[in-house]
Amino acid sequence: MMVMKDLDLDRLSKLQAELSALELWDSIYYRTKVHDKIDDDSFRVRQKRREEVSDEILCIVGADPFKFRLSFHKAE
Repeated sequence: MMVMKDLDLDRLSKLQAELSALELWDSIYYRTKVHDKIDDDSFRVRQKRREEVSDEILCIVGADPFKFRLSFHKAE
């Protein structure tokens, strides 16, 4: 069971909304057949931001992002 520390529900809801927006933009990117350089660059930036947001969410709920990534990679 994960222990929640320094839970900031307002910040957490904003981060979840940002993740939803990133998913929306990525779905549009995936549906587009032809991409120019700016599309590809934007996609890479969104992936980096997604990782930052995910790490922040994990910190808010009290999980260690590094350990989480390790356990995720072990499951693959």
